[in-house]
Amino acid sequence: MAAARHHLGAVAIDFSAMLTGEGGDMPRIQLALPTDKAAGVFADFVRAWHTKDCFILDFSSYVEPPMRDEAADDIVQQSSVVSRVRIPPAQVFELMKALELQLSAWESETKSN
Repeated sequence: MAAARHHLGAVAIDFSAMLTGEGGDMPRIQLALPTDKAAGVFADFVRAWHTKDCFILDFSSYVEPPMRDEAADDIVQQSSVVSRVRIPPAQVFELMKALELQLSAWESETKSN
């Protein structure tokens, strides 16, 4: 099971439990964050779906205001995928734990007095 560490408002997920090096040793993973990726991208929502091999998270941003589609009698919101992330099924549980930890921390930090 991957361990999560809380550091400066972020959770670092240790994926080493998922990997086995030569001789059964588990490698220590060091993440490099390229400077052109450091700012991240904004997404208004995320769509999650899966195949038999992986889970796919499509992060999307609105590209224009919502518009009424008279023919379908509904409102349509156009959006564009800004990032697609694929993760192995075993990591979904670790991601959910990390999100829960961060949500709890955020709720504690932003709770009205």
